[in-house]
Amino acid sequence: MACSGSDTSTGDGRAPGTAADPAAGCPFSGQLTPSSGPSQNGDSTTLTKISTRKDNCIDNVQFDFSPGTPAWSVSYQPGPFKDANGQAVTPAGKAFLVVELQGVTSSQADASAISSSSLNYVQSVQQTSSASGADQWVIGLSEKLEYTTSASGVPAYLVIGLG
Repeated sequence: MACSGSDTSTGDGRAPGTAADPAAGCPFSGQLTPSSGPSQNGDSTTLTKISTRKDNCIDNVQFDFSPGTPAWSVSYQPGPFKDANGQAVTPAGKAFLVVELQGVTSSQADASAISSSSLNYVQSVQQTSSASGADQWVIGLSEKLEYTTSASGVPAYLVIGLG
């Protein structure tokens, strides 16, 4: 994986298959399998903000909520993806990590304000439609990467770390 380090290189110090050089000397351990977490609220919640940040070789996508964190699931999915009107959505990237948020009654978050230009791997964050009716967001990545999740009830957030 991109941040797991490797004895093999591409000649420029990068591990094979990495999009950037942050992998050098940056240990990262995550998972590729689906994950989920329970609601830390009990009632409906509002998605208030989505933000991204780069911490060395790790990209973080953070979902902020009010008043609490909803039940959530995260998994790699191949698509195709559709918007709320049933129109095809083509997120940027070669691999797609899908975040589903259960019980979100409204979304005040605007993913169009997210810039991926300063990130290592995240190429897009886009809202799509879920067959289950959940609030669904697709994180488009340069490649399939290990990820971690961290959720909190107070303050209410879910962070996806990718490396």
